[in-house]
Amino acid sequence: MTQQDTADEQPTWVCGACGHRYGHWYQGILPPSILSENRQLPPADYHISSCDVCRRRDVQVTRPSNFGYLINEWGMSRRPFKRIGCDKNL
Repeated sequence: MTQQDTADEQPTWVCGACGHRYGHWYQGILPPSILSENRQLPPADYHISSCDVCRRRDVQVTRPSNFGYLINEWGMSRRPFKRIGCDKNL
């Protein structure tokens, strides 16, 4: 996967589950600065709002840049998906 796989259109807000599912950094594409330093992703600021990817409401969201931006496939799945963990399923 390359930078060319980055979607031209990015959502405004992304929840953690969608960021992990579609974010470049979670697809194995890490910036050189992270690889050369201590391998930790930069901190992200979250707030409660709606995710523009899965459409869930009242979830913690942040900017797509905090996931290394999203890959092209994020726009093909603009419907809720089953989430694992303590989140409720839609």
